[in-house]
Amino acid sequence: YHIVSNPPKVEGIDDETGEPLIQRDDDKPEAIRHRLEVYKKDTEPLIAYYRGKGNLIDIDASPSPEDVLKSILAAIQAK
Repeated sequence: YHIVSNPPKVEGIDDETGEPLIQRDDDKPEAIRHRLEVYKKDTEPLIAYYRGKGNLIDIDASPSPEDVLKSILAAIQAK
């Protein structure tokens, strides 16, 4: 379900089972904002650091898992 684009027929109730629906604390807007703040504060500087050292490899993860693995192995072997 999605609160806005695909809500259940009855608010708070699973359409299939009739059980109550819950929203995990981790999915609430304030938790997402916090995760993005932590990323910006802690992760972005690490990315810049390792990229500057030449120790960061960007891999496109959108292909199949097998193709992603091939890209990873090729990048490692090229180093």
